[in-house]
Amino acid sequence: MRIGKWTTVDAATAGGGGTLEAGGYVVMVQKVEDHPAEEYLDVTIDISEGEHAFMYAGLPATEDWRHTYRRYYGGKAQGFFKQFLEALEISNRGKFSVADWETRCDEREFIGLELGVVFQKRLYTKKSGANKGKDGWSLNWFASIPAQDVRNGEFTVPADDDQRDKAASGMASGNPYDDIDI
Repeated sequence: MRIGKWTTVDAATAGGGGTLEAGGYVVMVQKVEDHPAEEYLDVTIDISEGEHAFMYAGLPATEDWRHTYRRYYGGKAQGFFKQFLEALEISNRGKFSVADWETRCDEREFIGLELGVVFQKRLYTKKSGANKGKDGWSLNWFASIPAQDVRNGEFTVPADDDQRDKAASGMASGNPYDDIDI
């Protein structure tokens, strides 16, 4: 093995794609799976523009959890889902129309469409496994926006959602729409 400056290597870049930070990104829907009993979609995305473009492209399907987010569509989440649909429509004029789509409601039609996503960093305390009690972070899909808004820098990165104290004290966040801890 060759000698290298291993102390200067960022371990977060494991896998070659780097680490996605909170912010706005133009993404493309890669896969969608409906869970009708729980009223949500698992939406697998990849970054489609910029320095992180296609950062997940080389990962095997077993790693989809790294770039899959839940989009709830029932009950109190309907407004958020409508935001997602409108961002798809504005970002894909001539390819996708909410009015046309709602006559079929086939989530597979989202595959290949782009939209803008604003990600928020969520800090938490790990609850199980070898790292139980240690702090970690994940990204929440905070907002769906038109892709052009991301390109124009017309978005605000939200403050970190710090759930560490609540998790450490055993209190849940109270938000049923939190993404899966990773």
